[in-house]
Amino acid sequence: MGKFFLIVLCLTSLSQSAFAHDPYTDPADETALAPHCLKWLENFESLIGKSPSFSSLRDSSKIDAPLFYAAKGVPKGARLRTVGAGEIFRQYVKDRSALQAILQSSELRAGNRPYFEGGGQSIFVYNDLTGIFITSPEVSWDFVGVDSSLFVDFTLPPGTKLLNIRDGIMLLPGPPSNASWLMAEYEKWKKDPSTVDKVAVNQMKKMDQEGVLIPRYQKIHIVAHSPIKTEAN
Repeated sequence: MGKFFLIVLCLTSLSQSAFAHDPYTDPADETALAPHCLKWLENFESLIGKSPSFSSLRDSSKIDAPLFYAAKGVPKGARLRTVGAGEIFRQYVKDRSALQAILQSSELRAGNRPYFEGGGQSIFVYNDLTGIFITSPEVSWDFVGVDSSLFVDFTLPPGTKLLNIRDGIMLLPGPPSNASWLMAEYEKWKKDPSTVDKVAVNQMKKMDQEGVLIPRYQKIHIVAHSPIKTEAN
C-alpha cells in the first residue's frame, strides 16, 4: 500500500516585519472565510467529483530521480465539510520553538507549499491545494509524512469550512504564506529596486499589487499539546 505524504504546516522562523496579519476567517464572523479565501473555496467546489489531470515534471536527464506530476484538481474522494461543535483537530509541528509560537499566538499559519502525495518513484503535487493543513488526533505523525511527533490539539469555530482531502488529512483552503526568502527579496526591492535581479522584478510587482500580508493565519482554541520543555529540563 502506497504511503501518502502531506506538506503539513510547520512554523518557520519568519522575520518579524511590519506586514499585517492576514486572517483566513472574517473578523466579523469567525465561521465565515475571509473574502480573499472565498475564491479558493469556490475553486474547490468546482473541482470536487472530477478526475484530476496530471502532467509530468520529470527532468529527462535525471533517469533515477522520482517522477513528479503536477496535478490539476483535487484527489478523488475529496469533499467539503463543516466543522462540528467540540470537534478536535491536530497539527504536528517540526520543533519545540514552532510549538511554542503556536501556544503563544493561538494561531495556525499557512505554509508556503501545496499538498502532495505518493511515494517511491511517483509523487503527485496538487498545486490547487494550498492553505492550512490539519489532521485528527488519531492520525499518527508518520502517516502525514512529517519528521516530528510534537503536536497541538485544538478546536475550530463550529461552521468553519474544511476540505477533507482524504481520511485524516484536511485543509483550511486559502492562499499560502510567502516563503521567508521571498519576503526578504521583497523587502530589499521596496527599499532599493536595483538590488533585486531583473528576472524577479515582475514577481515583486505582482506581490505589491496583491498586497503582501504575512502570516496568513487561523485562530484556534488549544485543548492539548506536547510538552514544551527541552530534554535538558
